Amino acid sequence: MNSVSETPDFVKEPGKGAYEVTWRPEKIALAQAFADVLHWPVFTAWRLAERNGKFTKVPCDNSGKPISTKAKWYTFDDAWRLFATGGYDGLGVKLGCGDEEGGYLCALDIDAKDVDSTALEQAIGFTGENLGFHKTYAEFSPSGRGMHVLFWARPEAEFVNTTARLPSGPRLEIYVLKSEKRFLTITGAKVPGFGNAIADCTAELKGLMEEFSFPKRIEDVHL
Repeated sequence: MNSVSETPDFVKEPGKGAYEVTWRPEKIALAQAFADVLHWPVFTAWRLAERNGKFTKVPCDNSGKPISTKAKWYTFDDAWRLFATGGYDGLGVKLGCGDEEGGYLCALDIDAKDVDSTALEQAIGFTGENLGFHKTYAEFSPSGRGMHVLFWARPEAEFVNTTARLPSGPRLEIYVLKSEKRFLTITGAKVPGFGNAIADCTAELKGLMEEFSFPKRIEDVHL
């Protein structure tokens, strides 16, 4: 298991057309991040699959078949047991789970595959300090060349922007959902300087949406 306290090699080049999984799930860190919702049936294991020459992350049921985000998934412990049987590449969680009272699970997906490690390090600092998301949980993506920021929010409406760019260059995708229609990979590879648990960032989200106010059509794709 890779150490989650060290920054991975963001610019490592995999084989042409390949997707290299650098960070596999770390149970203790994930259990701490999702402590309040471990019993929710919103987790599952996923595996890489090649479609039309590109690799995609496919959430699976307990028979190994693809499962829709519209179906009931598993508690964290059940999803972990599924992952531990082998043949899977990681764990995932449904975005948009939650309710009006406690908030909905939202995410920022920072993709740095086309920039160098310095640009990603700058993006981490900007997201945490300038955008104010340092209080919530953030982790490196499975490839190690990006970052996911998870947070609870109580938005007035759903909001998706997949074309924003941070000042240092990495792409910023914003997913604010109020229903379970997307899937996000989770690793437990915690980003230093961010929280250990998922926190409410409703106020920070308002500022973010004002700066990147270009909502996109919501599609059922997996991150």
